[in-house]
Amino acid sequence: MDFSISERMRRVLEIIIEDYILTAEPVGSRTISKKSSLNVSPATIRNIMSDLEDLGLLSHPYTSAGRIPTERGLRFYVDSIVNVHELSDQEQHEIRSKYLGHLIEGPDLFRETSRILSLSSHYLGIVWTPRMSTVVLQHIEFVKFKRHLVLAILVSTTGLVHNRIIEVEEDFSQSELDHLSDYLNSFLAASPFIR
Repeated sequence: MDFSISERMRRVLEIIIEDYILTAEPVGSRTISKKSSLNVSPATIRNIMSDLEDLGLLSHPYTSAGRIPTERGLRFYVDSIVNVHELSDQEQHEIRSKYLGHLIEGPDLFRETSRILSLSSHYLGIVWTPRMSTVVLQHIEFVKFKRHLVLAILVSTTGLVHNRIIEVEEDFSQSELDHLSDYLNSFLAASPFIR
C-alpha cells in the first residue's frame, strides 16, 4: 500500500477486521470501544471509521450499519498489521518429519499439506493447485518406463511437476525419447511465454 495510517486508525482497523472474520457481521463503534484500550469517545471512533472508509479500507453495507473491511482493507491488514514470524527450527523440523517416511502422492499429498498447515498455524489450511489446462510448460521429458509405456514429465514455469504414463504403439528406445524431448523443448525455449 502506498499510504500510512496512524496507530489509532491501525488499531480500529485491526479490531474491525478481526471481529468481522469471527462474526461475518458489520462492526460498530460500540464493539470497537469495548474491545480497544484507546480511551476515546464513540464519536471519535466513528470519525476514525469514516476516515478509514475514505481511504477505501472500510465500507458499510447500509446507512446505520457498522463497517466491514474492503478487499483493500484486508490486503493492508495482511501486509501491514498481521504479525508474521519465521518458523522456528523446531517447527520446521516437525513439519518435515510429518512428510519423511511417508510416500504421499497426488490428492493425499495435498490433503496432508492442508492438514499440516492448519495444525501449524491454528487456522484453516488450504492447498490449491492450478488446472493443467492453464499451466505454461517450461520443460518436457520422456522416460522409457516399460515396453510400450513411457513416463512423460511436464514441468511448468512455476515449478509444478506433473507426471503421466502414456501407452504407445511403438517400442521407443530411450535415445529416441531423448531426441523427442529435445525437439519439443526447443519449441518451449523459443516460446514468448517463457521468460
